Amino acid sequence: MSLWFEDWFASELYFLTYGHRNDDDARELFDLILRNTGVVPPATVLDLPCGTGRHSVLFAQKGFQVTAADLSPLMIQRARQKAHECGVEIDFQQSDIRKFTSEKKFDLTLNLFTSFGYFDEDEENFGIIRKMAELTVQGGWFVLDYINPGYVEQNIIPETSTQHGDYVIIQKRSIKGHRIVKHIEARNGDKREFFSESVAMYGSQEIASCLQRNEFSIISVSGDYSGSPFVLESSPRQIYFAKRK
Repeated sequence: MSLWFEDWFASELYFLTYGHRNDDDARELFDLILRNTGVVPPATVLDLPCGTGRHSVLFAQKGFQVTAADLSPLMIQRARQKAHECGVEIDFQQSDIRKFTSEKKFDLTLNLFTSFGYFDEDEENFGIIRKMAELTVQGGWFVLDYINPGYVEQNIIPETSTQHGDYVIIQKRSIKGHRIVKHIEARNGDKREFFSESVAMYGSQEIASCLQRNEFSIISVSGDYSGSPFVLESSPRQIYFAKRK
């Protein structure tokens, strides 16, 4: 049985659903990372997972040496196309984040845009932070960009329906246990396709504890892409800037 993200990230309907996302928030987060870490080219960067390469391309354009990996062949295909169009070279690899290996370690490792918490078991989710620690050089940086459960609980929108060309995309959201769950239905005439998302919600104490257990020192935590300080009750994001001991 496939996991939800294997099906969803392999579907063209994913891009139809999230096509409203442009590069503005990627640029804002990119600028925030540079400000908060002070990394400069030609430092090595690992974007894991990289999705369609929005952040990877920005780092490559700046002169960083970028390695980027994602489980989805469709994501990698789109990321390669974006890199080609922008005239930059990036080492793209198709890989499950849990199985990714590299002979080298990186000056900056990235897990961005809520690419954390996908698995059913806490140990497997926190194993991703352990993996990033193994891939980060001593004195290097790790950036984790993740949802803030308190904000999600207060601002969840139970259902939305949007028109995208011939498709109507219905998204139903709920909190089940400690997970935010979304059921997606794509309607095109009589045709129906169904997908889901399920992300574990970890609070700041759990994330901080895991980072510290894995030899990271938390230097700062932002609450949004503009760099506002993290506020437990009201920040939409938890963005950790951590240095490898």
